[in-house]
Amino acid sequence: MIKRLSILFFALAFIFTANAQVGQEKRMVLDPNYDAPVSQSMKLEKINSSFGELFMQTDYDYAGNNVIPKMLDLADIDGEDNLDPFFVGMRRDGTVSPPVARYIPFGYKAFGAPIDVFNAFNPSLSLGWGTTQLCVGGPLDGKAFVMAHSGGTGNQTVIDLENLEPVQPFPTTTVGGNFPDFYYHPDGTIWVMDTNADIFVSTDAGGSFTLVSSIGEGDTSVSTAGDGPSENPLYGAAGGKYMATVGGWKTLYQGEDGLYLYHTTDFGANWTGKVIGLDGYFSVANNQNLAPFFENFGQLNANVAEDGVIHMAINGYGAGVNANRDTVNAFPLLYWNSRDEDWLEVSVPAVAFEPSTIMVDDRPGNGIGQAYPSVSITDDGQIVFVIWAAPEYSGAVGSSPINIYPGDGGQYSWTIFYTDLQWTVSTDGGVTWSTPTVLGDQLVSETYPSVARRLEVLPNGDVVAHFLYFVDPIPGQSLFNPPTSGNKPQNGNAVGDWYYYSMVVAQSSDVNENPVVANNFNLEQNYPNPFNPSTTIKYSVAERSNVNIKVYDMLGKEVASLVNTVKEAGSYEVNFNASNLASGMYVYTITAGNFTSSKKMMLMK
Repeated sequence: MIKRLSILFFALAFIFTANAQVGQEKRMVLDPNYDAPVSQSMKLEKINSSFGELFMQTDYDYAGNNVIPKMLDLADIDGEDNLDPFFVGMRRDGTVSPPVARYIPFGYKAFGAPIDVFNAFNPSLSLGWGTTQLCVGGPLDGKAFVMAHSGGTGNQTVIDLENLEPVQPFPTTTVGGNFPDFYYHPDGTIWVMDTNADIFVSTDAGGSFTLVSSIGEGDTSVSTAGDGPSENPLYGAAGGKYMATVGGWKTLYQGEDGLYLYHTTDFGANWTGKVIGLDGYFSVANNQNLAPFFENFGQLNANVAEDGVIHMAINGYGAGVNANRDTVNAFPLLYWNSRDEDWLEVSVPAVAFEPSTIMVDDRPGNGIGQAYPSVSITDDGQIVFVIWAAPEYSGAVGSSPINIYPGDGGQYSWTIFYTDLQWTVSTDGGVTWSTPTVLGDQLVSETYPSVARRLEVLPNGDVVAHFLYFVDPIPGQSLFNPPTSGNKPQNGNAVGDWYYYSMVVAQSSDVNENPVVANNFNLEQNYPNPFNPSTTIKYSVAERSNVNIKVYDMLGKEVASLVNTVKEAGSYEVNFNASNLASGMYVYTITAGNFTSSKKMMLMK
């Protein structure tokens, strides 16, 4: 729900004026057909990652303008009743003569062996920016569908996961423009979106495609002409009943940039759109009056659960206006879902309000602040995992100095901050979130995480995330050299590494729902109390009810929404993490049908 604080209109005008140059700087887009001067690529000693297994090496040090492709999925490749990862990437090698053109490797990890890799397409096609999905049902059942682009068109192939080779001959069907993304339906229907905001559909498993519509068609609240996102990702669930795309477009409300959701709930028969965020609107529920700039190149990622709820994360670069601080740049990582329609900050607040100018002045290309999020969920959307790239701190996150790469000494040598990966998880459908965890080595840039669309739930209840990430030996994005108007210099490129990694992100004990039979409505006292920073709240529902549990400060201001969904009769518990709140007394209230109850709790830091 978007709420505007009109009393801050003058302050907002100042924000837009003060940050106009920064906003323009951030809007860098790479021509997808541009390969950069590979002759300047440097072969460095391999940087060994402290976590993961090497998938491939490449001197292409960029992975997405505003969306990281869906680079991996899961399937039982070895027939041992467990999920094995498979993935695609974009490889290029400028250290040899002549340079090796771009091509799409396909990798998989199965049979208890190291990662194996082969070419997904004929390398002579010079393709880039691959995306993949396991096909379930229909004529391609059990195979992997792969799309990539070259020369302004999308290309496709199919990988046989039994024989572990491309289906021959290489398909020649092309569709749409650059940056194609797709969703495969169990009947063999394939929907595709591209950089031109076009929507294509194939009813013959990719044999042919028909242009059927475009993003926002007929919607007078948004303009998809001109300056918009270069990638239009397509997310789906429930066999394609639910599909959605989201991106930053120019809205027709005073010409402001806005975040636009375009989705269907009937297998693509009808599409509807809505603006879910506008520049300068104070919509972040849990942190210091953040006013995000939903720029057309804000990095974002989304996912759709089997019940149709859309979960999304975005680099919420913007501004903060607060009575206790000056107007400042802010760099949060924000989360939103279509059930609650609230914007939540899930990153560390101290990082969001980093006081130095490093976040802007020394950023790696488009990676301003906390960037390139990737979202994975369980089928029911109860567990939501978000991973992103963030500035690397020399010590405590948010309070110690940020590590800076001094420059490579080359033609475009520039100071760039190192990056680590950070991740957080919610076990209650996106209501509350864990404190972010850092993954990465000091003075090494880990970036561009791409997580599998679905989390794996093991037989013991543990929940596993599978993802790829890039280790960049020279921080920065060399493909933006030479610098152009509104574009700062970067460093040269070197051969970097894509790694695969999996880890347990939630355990069976973390999922705090135990729907045993309850005979009455009840709200229990939280435990522990006092607490720091987390506490557990137990409650009971006597009959199927719409349940809301909210937390308020002593002035009556809502500070958190813990539950907002229909619950069957039973006993439940929910975790409340108050790491972003000040010490003091708070009140939590349950409303379930006609039942209402409130209790106090004390946060002591």
